[in-house]
Amino acid sequence: MKDIFDKAKINYEISDNILKKMWWKYMTNIGLNQITAILNATYQVLQEIEYAQELAKEAMRETVLISQSININLTEEDIDRAMEMLKQLDPKGKSSMLQDVEAKRKTEVEMFSGKLCRMGGNVNIPTPTNRTLYNLIRTIEDTHTY
Repeated sequence: MKDIFDKAKINYEISDNILKKMWWKYMTNIGLNQITAILNATYQVLQEIEYAQELAKEAMRETVLISQSININLTEEDIDRAMEMLKQLDPKGKSSMLQDVEAKRKTEVEMFSGKLCRMGGNVNIPTPTNRTLYNLIRTIEDTHTY
């Protein structure tokens, strides 16, 4: 596969821990996408408003705890990396989940906080922040029928 990407001049990265990389992306989506969808906010809100940042970090911390219980081992430093990555995003940009909310489509909430809450239950790790985010986003989705 490496040869194909090299020949096509496609940028790529070979990970030495693909599961951790996937969980980092999952954690980032849980923290950023859900908050922007609930707040109906661009990335600028998360970049500039401390309260929004704290919500995102709390959602990501629950992800870290669950990852540690299954030996994926995300850490607080991974949250810091996600918040640094956030600074690089276009302030006027919108998460895919916010775009779904605006278009009155179903979101990925089941895959994000829904799944995380179920995993937390399986390993006896409370997920109150993600449970709240799940309930808020499901409520937003359900109001699309009114």
